[in-house]
Amino acid sequence: MYSKVDPESRSRELRSAVELLERAGVVHRVCSTSGAGLPLGAEADDRHYKLVMVDVGLMQNLSGATEQLLDGDPMRINDGAVAEQFVGQELLAHRSPYERPELFYWHRREKNSSAEVDYLVAAGGRAVPVEVKAGKAGRLRSLHVFTEHYRPPVAVRVYGDRLRRDGDLVSVPLYGLERLQPFLAETIDPGRAGTTRPASPETGGPW
Repeated sequence: MYSKVDPESRSRELRSAVELLERAGVVHRVCSTSGAGLPLGAEADDRHYKLVMVDVGLMQNLSGATEQLLDGDPMRINDGAVAEQFVGQELLAHRSPYERPELFYWHRREKNSSAEVDYLVAAGGRAVPVEVKAGKAGRLRSLHVFTEHYRPPVAVRVYGDRLRRDGDLVSVPLYGLERLQPFLAETIDPGRAGTTRPASPETGGPW
């Protein structure tokens, strides 16, 4: 909401400023979408969006997180927002160079029953929810709401622990986002996976 950025400025002025920052590549718009199917942009709502910056360090600096405050731990200050920024940055960085760089999230706006999933990605011909947690634990209520409604083949939690799978929930460490897309391809459609990305020499799989 523009009023939360500066309640004394006109929305039109702030909108123009955001558009200029976006065109300069400083920020990237993440639009809300239904998650009902692909392409994700077909039902995107550009009136409801959030922003990720081009770089985690730039975000931290603008937030006033100095070296003394961080004390060697970049996830200590505002860790949830930093983790979400980092994941968005990585999802954009590791897309195919032939695809338009787009990001989407899911937000259910029902009275007394709101829910939000941090990101949606396309994999295996389906919309896959991605929820971000800065640490090793955290509630996944919104992720469960999405999966119960849309029944995706898999759901992803990105967090600060090891790679694991519990049924249809795949938990991916923050450092493993580079391999998220080939891993999802292997998980959702094993018959077609591995044709476009090399396998890991250690495991034989996409990691």
